[in-house]
Amino acid sequence: MNIFRRPFPHNTSWQSGILTAVVFGAFISIFLLVFRPFELEKVDKSLMVKSSLVFGLVTFGCIFTSYLFLNFFFPTFYSEEKWTTGKQIGNMAAIVILVGLVNYLISPLLFHTTQSWKQAIYYQGIAISVGFLPIIIYTLYKQNHWLHQFKQEAAALQKKLDEKRSLESTSLATPASTSKEMLTFESDNQAEKK
Repeated sequence: MNIFRRPFPHNTSWQSGILTAVVFGAFISIFLLVFRPFELEKVDKSLMVKSSLVFGLVTFGCIFTSYLFLNFFFPTFYSEEKWTTGKQIGNMAAIVILVGLVNYLISPLLFHTTQSWKQAIYYQGIAISVGFLPIIIYTLYKQNHWLHQFKQEAAALQKKLDEKRSLESTSLATPASTSKEMLTFESDNQAEKK
């Protein structure tokens, strides 16, 4: 359970939200176009292209909307200081469920299917199976990037600390006779100082 409590990098900026949404949306569109899973190879080529782009846009919209909505209305919960791996996994799972739901709702417009519980579960299964790989890659990338960044910062701080310790040890080792201090002698004649 400790792995879920570990800090996880969470950037709440608009730029990060847009970039994440674009990357995931593009991945979904390209994945569907190239591999044509879930019987997409059986549909007309123009419909396949259209549906791949629509599903990519749905993914983009769901991710970006969640960034806007959740970060705006729940800033304390989504603050980077309190963000953990468990929260990241839960957040991504909620987005995948949202994507599956929206895909289910728009599927009759694309494929002229009827809506049913079976179709809803089918589209959730598709969202989970297609979203699983990019979520794993994204999470591992973010964790490794964060770890690498903090290792570099820790190494830089250690180097500065070592330099400071080295300077302190050399100043303590310097004999008092070599330090240059000004001595003032006064004579009986008040006008003279040496």
